[in-house]
Amino acid sequence: MTETAPRTTGAVAAGLATIAADGTVLDTWFPAPELTAEPGPAGTERLSAERAAELLGGGATAATGPDARRGVEVVAVRT
Repeated sequence: MTETAPRTTGAVAAGLATIAADGTVLDTWFPAPELTAEPGPAGTERLSAERAAELLGGGATAATGPDARRGVEVVAVRT
């Protein structure tokens, strides 16, 4: 049997989160998650429109905002 040594790595990603009116995160789409050599601080932050465009492309800002039909808001995040 071959033994493997455990490896500690981290991951970072920017994406679009769908948030319900009560603040519940319903889902998040991360188009290009990346592994990192070292784990960083845990947590998620909302991105400004400028940072979202930088990390997700110019179309990201068009995809964010309230969606009255579904009763949700789509926001750009990084985790």
